[in-house]
Amino acid sequence: MKSDSNQKPPDDNRSLKIPLLLNVGLILLLALLAHGFSSFNTPNHYDEGEAALVLFFLLVGLFLLDVVAVFVALLLGKRPWVRGFLLAGLLVFLVGLGTCGYSVEHLHLGGN
Repeated sequence: MKSDSNQKPPDDNRSLKIPLLLNVGLILLLALLAHGFSSFNTPNHYDEGEAALVLFFLLVGLFLLDVVAVFVALLLGKRPWVRGFLLAGLLVFLVGLGTCGYSVEHLHLGGN
């Protein structure tokens, strides 16, 4: 019989899932906060441009938080966590900032 002691343990999938799920939840929360802020702050209660601008700055902050988390994981020697936070930063750019771009693209400027 072969011994399993020579095999490497499989990568911990939690180290990829936790940062990704955390960032998806934070993106959704920040989007709700940005739209809530814009509806509270504008007289017509609907301004996509203001919501997109607020969401953009919130997502840039989230990306910077992911960058800090990557450096902390590197210092602690947690390589799977580094990959998780790098993928989470990519998720912020693809999903979050793509949503901002979509909102800005559909602005009605000039009152027409």
